[in-house]
Amino acid sequence: MCRMLAAVGRFEMAPLLSALRAMAGNDNGAYEHELRHLGADLKHDSGWGVAYRDGTGLTRRRRTAPCFADDAFGELSAVDTGMALLHARRTKEPDTITPANTHPFIAALHGETYAFCHNGEVTDRSQFSWDRSLQAEGSIDSEELFLHLITRLDSARPASSLRETLAQIHDFTSLNCLLASRSTLVAYSRFDPGTTRPLYYTLWHGVGESVQVVSSEVVDGLGVEWRRIPSGEALEIPA
Repeated sequence: MCRMLAAVGRFEMAPLLSALRAMAGNDNGAYEHELRHLGADLKHDSGWGVAYRDGTGLTRRRRTAPCFADDAFGELSAVDTGMALLHARRTKEPDTITPANTHPFIAALHGETYAFCHNGEVTDRSQFSWDRSLQAEGSIDSEELFLHLITRLDSARPASSLRETLAQIHDFTSLNCLLASRSTLVAYSRFDPGTTRPLYYTLWHGVGESVQVVSSEVVDGLGVEWRRIPSGEALEIPA
């Protein structure tokens, strides 16, 4: 599966990069989950991506190297932004490790541009459909889920419409996801209630004096207080 992190507000990029490196390397000392015992066998080393708001819209960088072993990842510490999404991918299918399959995904529809990250797998992809103007660049379920979502998204109520759409999806390990536009971040938490790894799929919301963070794990150094996002909840954070 994957690890992901987003921040909205006033923040420095460097602590976010450090946090994702720690999660991706299964080396986050502030947090324990059911798979920690796997150590090096649980590295999220199948590529990284970052999307962030800039003066003209949403900018993205993606690479297939592990974020904890790629100097290009650290170069993003110079980015000055009020909203950022970070993702570290883990897959057991090496043939899918390509730039096109690396999160975040970006697409535009009805005059709005969206960025999207997902942690989990949807096995029945026949339930996805999307606007004919949209086209998947890669070959994985997460991008198809993204296109399915934005096709049905109501921009006037993004959190509730996203929750309603995802409530209809079946056959998944986790639907944890982050969806961003220039003005809003929506985080959604939902995992298979029969999983033996509920903590691994828990999504967390951190609130600080000038920043809100959503993360796959509790991480140190961001100056926030954490709470679990209940499975089935969608959280909207104005940006």
